[in-house]
This record gives sequence, C-alpha cells and structure tokens, in this order.
Amino acid sequence: MQLVTSVSVTQAATMSDQPSADGLEEQTEPEPPAAAAQRGAILRAWRVYRGLGLDAVARHAKMSDAALSEWERGELNARRRRVFEPLEKVTRIDARLQADGALVDLWQAVGSSDALPPRSDWMHNYRIGGKPGWLWIRSAWDCTVDLAWGPLRGRTAVSAGSGGVLIQLPITLDNPPLRASTTSPAWADFGAGIVPAEVSSRLGIVRVMAQDLHEPNQEARRRLPVPGGLFRDPLGEVRSWARDLGVRWELIRPHIGVVLATDNPEHALDSADVSVHGSSGEVRFDREGRLISQLTMRPEQLRALRMARGYSHDRAAQRVSEMDDGLPTLSRAALERVERLGALPRAENWLPRLDMAYRADGRVGIERTFDSIGAELRSRRRGTRWVTAMTFPDYWVGPIWLQARSPGGRSDVGSIRLVWGPWRRRQRVGSGQVVTMRKARPGADPLFVDLPAGWRFAAGTGAVGTGMDINDDWQPRSALAGLALLLEALATIRAWRRIAQSLSASRSGDAEVRQPGSSGESGEGS
Repeated sequence: MQLVTSVSVTQAATMSDQPSADGLEEQTEPEPPAAAAQRGAILRAWRVYRGLGLDAVARHAKMSDAALSEWERGELNARRRRVFEPLEKVTRIDARLQADGALVDLWQAVGSSDALPPRSDWMHNYRIGGKPGWLWIRSAWDCTVDLAWGPLRGRTAVSAGSGGVLIQLPITLDNPPLRASTTSPAWADFGAGIVPAEVSSRLGIVRVMAQDLHEPNQEARRRLPVPGGLFRDPLGEVRSWARDLGVRWELIRPHIGVVLATDNPEHALDSADVSVHGSSGEVRFDREGRLISQLTMRPEQLRALRMARGYSHDRAAQRVSEMDDGLPTLSRAALERVERLGALPRAENWLPRLDMAYRADGRVGIERTFDSIGAELRSRRRGTRWVTAMTFPDYWVGPIWLQARSPGGRSDVGSIRLVWGPWRRRQRVGSGQVVTMRKARPGADPLFVDLPAGWRFAAGTGAVGTGMDINDDWQPRSALAGLALLLEALATIRAWRRIAQSLSASRSGDAEVRQPGSSGESGEGS
C-alpha cells in the first residue's frame, strides 16, 4: 500500500470539534481518510509480520476483534471511536507486537503531512541514545535528502507519491542532532526502534540502512592541533583505539580536529532580531514590551496536530500537565480555546510542554523561560564581565534561543561566551540580536553565559526562524573533555557496527533483531 496524503490542514479545520451528546468527546471527528487508511495498514502490517490473529491483539488492546478489523481497514466508525483513546490502544498493540515503540512512532508520524507544512531542513535530537531509531522522509515531489550527523553524512533519493524513504539507524545519539536537508519541501519524522523490512515493504515504504549511506563529511575536517602533556602521541593513541574497535580511520579523523582543538575562536556577528512572527495566535509581552510567549501555529494547525498525534482534548491536556508537576495544569477548556481562538492560556510554560507532547520540535510557539534580570543570585563577576548560570525546562529537548541586550542600545556589539557541559563557544553579537541552538537531552547541565558588564539576556524555547543557528563549531572546554567525548564517540561507533551487522544479517529473512535494553515500552513517540 502506498502512503500519500490527501487532506490539507484547511480541510481538517472544517471538522466539528464539539463534545458529543453523551458527554464523550468526538475524538475521531472525521479523521482524514488517507491518514485513517495508512494507520490501519501499519497496524495490520505489523500484526501479520508477527503472525498473530486479530483476537490475540484485540484482547491485549482491550477491544473487540470487529473494532480492530475496522481500524486496520481505516473504517472505524464514529461510535467506536468515541469510546476509547486511540493512542492508548496503539501503545498496547505496540507492546503486544513487541515493536519497542517503533509502531507507535510510525503511527503518529502518519499525520504530520496533514498537520505540518513541508520544509527543506529538519533536525532532531534522539531521546533514546544507544538504541536503534529511524527517519522517515516523504515529499510531494521527487527530491534528494542529504543527511549530516556530526562527521558523517549520507545522501539518498526520495520519490514523489510513494511511501517515501525510511532510513533505519542501528544506533542513535542525543548529540549531535541528525540534520536532514531536502532539495524540495518534504516531511520528516524521527522515531525509535526498528521498522522491519517486511512491514515497510507492505506499506510501500523504501527502507534504507544508514550504514549503506554514511561516509566521512569532508566539510568537518580541520587541522589537527595536538595538546602536549596528555599523551606522548595522542594521534597514535586514537589510531590504536580505532584499530582495536575495527573502525575505519577516515570515519574517525574528522572528530580529532574538533575534540583536540586548543583554541576557542570568536565567531563573527551574523544574526537577526527576535521579532513577532506572522501568526493568528496571541502574543504576550511584559511591562517593558519584551516578548514572553507567542503562538506560531494557527489554531486549526494545532487542532490538526493534536489529532495527528492521536490525542483527545482530555488526554492532550493531561499529557501537558504531566510534563512538570511543579507547574500549573492545563485544562481541556483552555486547550479548546487555543484551537478555536488562538488564545494563550495563563498556565506557565504551556507552549513548550504542548510542543513536546505534539512532537513539533519548537514549531508550536516561542516561550521566554529565563531572564537574567532578577536572577542576580545566579551571576558572578569575573573582571569586567558577568557569568550567569541558567537552565531550560528539564523536559525540553529541541531548539532554544538566547537574546543579549546592552544598556547602550542596538548599536552596541559585544562578545558572549557560552559553556554547556563539555562544550564551549565564543560568539560576537549585536544588542537585541538572537542566536539559536538545541538542547540535546532532558535535564542537562546548566548553560553558563558570560557577558560584558552591564549586559543582560533572556532565553527560551521554540524555533526562531530569524535567529542565527550556532549549533555547529563548538569546542571542547578542555583537552580532557575532548578525549572523553572521543572515547564516547568510539564506543557508540562500536555499538553501531555490532547492531548494523545484526540488521544486515537479518535482511534476507528479516529475522528478529532485538534492541539492547528493550522492554516493550514506547520510545520517541510516547
């Protein structure tokens, strides 16, 4: 079966979203027919792959055989849809079919093309580090996708009108992010686990193994500075490690110039202002006219995205509220107002929480989560500069932004120094201009921001399209930190090779390949 989209966001916005007469939400207010058929095909393909009958799967999902059969055909009627939460049922089915979260993630990914506009540049930090994952690309046009993952890169073609291409990764990392750039606008979804070849074939998806694509990234090569006093021959040590692990040297060399770099160059000024983006949603400012939060999706897009991820209003509000027990909860009524009017709820940090629940990678909106004004206790003076330690919400993974301001106004230019975990960077910026980067994992170390005396800054979550992306070209804060990062990378490559060999061996018969540490729970999409 070929997976193509046929319902637009505008069409989805015309569907009714009122509670039903019996008090149960119309959570399957008419689902886009193409999406319903695709999701049903995923459930059936995985069940057939596992060799299980309807009864065995339906019983575990706590539904009837007839309901599951209708669901697999994309014909689940409105009465049945009103009495259960789709995502909860799919999660149960994923566990029964031992899909380790891959089924849930693929099922949720289907709706992205109905809810999100296509783009040519996508990035993702996997939250399942050390386990397999995948990237699914599809487009309305023939295109080529270029992949960049630290010092590795790859390229493959994507045909229009097909199920697209699913790139299976033997192992994932939370940092650096995986970047996918397409020659034509496309949709990209990232998920956990392994999508078996038999399943992807039944769905009309071309599955490509990442190990068949990767090659050294020539642009990542740089001079090889060698710090003294650590090893007599650090380059020889690294070569020896690579040889012991069976890793080709040309895949390792691009890392070396990064992790053993001793300089910390100042990057040139090249960024833009954080400004209000065109949006039908509400924008909230503080008393000084500075942006606090802004909804960057239209109300109908939010509604379509909620449906695409399989959430009812109640379940979405609950998921948002569970993100941080210390923050106010988001009510169903508030979520309905957002979808109807674009009105911002009063609940603190609701935008990044909703973004994480909907897997939107910062596209739901911009939220200021830190302001150095009033945070003097986190700052300390260092000569003529001030260093402030700040954190982003623990649950957040994705794009973040930072905006520094000088008391002298927009004409001032200064240098900011950033230290985040083992990494550091110096960046030249103008007052009021913004830089963007990514938070790679939940929790994470504090970000230390070193500014000229008198400067203040604000920071927050969300994708700011006008900002300067400074994700690349960070340096380790020390030679020891660099070598630790290199050892971690080598261990990951070793694990990559082991799982890749298992996946390659299973291609002919598509034998079972279990993830390390898998226990049947959902991964990226849960």
